[in-house]
Amino acid sequence: MLNLFRNPDDLVDVVHRILFNETIDEFHVKVPSEKETMGIVRNKMPQIAASDYPEFFEYLKENGAKLSKKKISAEDLKPIQKEFARAGVEKEIGRLGGKPKPLISSSDRYIIDGHHRWLAVLNTTPKAKMDVIEVNMPMKKLLALTVAFPKTTFKDKNNKTVPRPKL
Repeated sequence: MLNLFRNPDDLVDVVHRILFNETIDEFHVKVPSEKETMGIVRNKMPQIAASDYPEFFEYLKENGAKLSKKKISAEDLKPIQKEFARAGVEKEIGRLGGKPKPLISSSDRYIIDGHHRWLAVLNTTPKAKMDVIEVNMPMKKLLALTVAFPKTTFKDKNNKTVPRPKL
């Protein structure tokens, strides 16, 4: 198990630095190797805004999906994204303890939405159960549907919106 904080004050320090946009030099975010992912670069990763979740879920159901609310430990989920923004993970670590939107995963436990939230938990409490909306289809099918959803957006490593990739 990954132990990031030598004592509880370290976590308080990390959260303070994140909230006040200070650099966290001694904090190392562990990310999966490219081999542990499906290899999708950040700017080709579909992003679903929390406000679009209801419409997205309805869209999935119209396309044959069944959705289940589950609690799944972070260490049992798998990423499809191969590039991660350290600042995004640090920001999500600062939000831990709040009520984040659930992750969305495929039936084969790949994450389609919520990689940085997942990494925040994986780096701090990997056995913790996360709220997940699991879609009853394998990732390749779920990814194709998600990319085709009209409100899906795409962002680069700096979290800047980029044009929709050509299919």
